[in-house]
Amino acid sequence: MSAEYSEDCLVQQTTANFFEQTLKWHSVYAYKKETFGTNGTLGRKDKREVVLTRYLRQALEKFNPGHPQQVYDDAIAQFTTSNISDQLVTINQKKYQLIREGILEKPYKNPEGETINPRLKVIDFQNPENNHFLIVRELSIKGSLYSKRPDIIGFVNGICDFTHKLAVAANLWVKSHDK
Repeated sequence: MSAEYSEDCLVQQTTANFFEQTLKWHSVYAYKKETFGTNGTLGRKDKREVVLTRYLRQALEKFNPGHPQQVYDDAIAQFTTSNISDQLVTINQKKYQLIREGILEKPYKNPEGETINPRLKVIDFQNPENNHFLIVRELSIKGSLYSKRPDIIGFVNGICDFTHKLAVAANLWVKSHDK
């Protein structure tokens, strides 16, 4: 199949263009183009990272200014780690709670000697335009058992909001209209 009639060109690029032009999301094509490291395409260390910590850190600092860097580092660590003995549903519930309620960090003393009990907001629900929205096409993810490359992944402040395998949806649509 020629490149102009590929799945990427016909389905994925069209979807990414919609998100980019209509919804004002940023868009990245990662397949065989992503570079790794702090200054890499998405700031991932390797294919095992599923939270884009570059964007998460930017959101934490933007929505919760004035904390020491260690507070932001600890918040990212708390969000990106989980107990391996937890079931997936439990892990998802805990992450959902952090997104909705914020990440509660250890108290610390500010320069004036006051105790600060930070709860860091991850997503600005009151002003959605303050968030960073990103569509990534063909992002390779390496799990403990399998590697995957979803067609489209939507991130809000570096947190995966949705994944989509567009070819399946397109094939279902074609089959439903062939009758």
